[in-house]
Amino acid sequence: MVGPANMSSEHVKHEFKQTFSTGFYPRAPSFLLRASCSLPLASIFAITLIPLMYLLPSTPPIYPSGCKFCAVKTSQAPPPADPFEPLKTAEAVARWGINYVVLTSVDRDDMPDGGADHFAQTVEYIKLRKPEMLVECLVSDFRGDLAAVERLATSGLDVYAHNVETVERLQKYVRDKRASYTQSLQVLAHAKAAQPTVYTKTSLMLGLGEEEGEVLEAMRDMRAHNVDVLTLGQYLRPTDHHLAVVEYVTPEKFDFFRKQGEEMGFKYVASGPLVRSSYKAGEFFLENELKRVKAKRAAEQGAMA
Repeated sequence: MVGPANMSSEHVKHEFKQTFSTGFYPRAPSFLLRASCSLPLASIFAITLIPLMYLLPSTPPIYPSGCKFCAVKTSQAPPPADPFEPLKTAEAVARWGINYVVLTSVDRDDMPDGGADHFAQTVEYIKLRKPEMLVECLVSDFRGDLAAVERLATSGLDVYAHNVETVERLQKYVRDKRASYTQSLQVLAHAKAAQPTVYTKTSLMLGLGEEEGEVLEAMRDMRAHNVDVLTLGQYLRPTDHHLAVVEYVTPEKFDFFRKQGEEMGFKYVASGPLVRSSYKAGEFFLENELKRVKAKRAAEQGAMA
């Protein structure tokens, strides 16, 4: 995969200028294309991760929240979001020839609704432009604002993703003080309650000092809050100024948690050292699962007509 790490800063800026310019986007920045692989029947499967509300100024971006595992700089006065971004993003996505897209952003606690309406508008425009597109949003907890959660969950979204990040005991050491274990679970539960057909998804980082029993307890809590999909991956320290890695979890232990999650009733569990919250295998499963469910609903509605 091509990424910013092996591109010059001028190349990165050029890519963004080519894409996030006025008018419709001609193409995706090459380093945002997350996965593309050949599948049976010569079908093409491509997933793109798109960061919304993420401007590229000459200095690194700065945003309000300050989780201790994140390398994004924080500020109380970040630049405003582009009001035309939802429409531009939808047009770009529709032209890329993909069938599953993940939208994400840094936390925007400076915005009244945390950016929920911005996300929701983007989903609505995508669905208007290409109804068959499957859309996942990986979002913040919107400060526990359930109206904001509902706005996004009922926008036509297919997968509502919000990361719990770590076990309950470690929350105050790992996450921003405004986030909490309970609040994150409530957000996921409300998204499902507001729109029962939405798939809910969350993620845990391992290697921060959690105990096996704590991970299993967190997984049970997620299922109790109707979370459908779980990813577990190894925490990696972005810089020496961030939380240290306490443990490198073995592949065998990750596989143990995967099996436990499947037994608990998660629709899908991706668990491994290199797994991240937006993970191509998980999205491949979700794409096919969502298509299966939608086809079943269409057949049932046809039989009732």
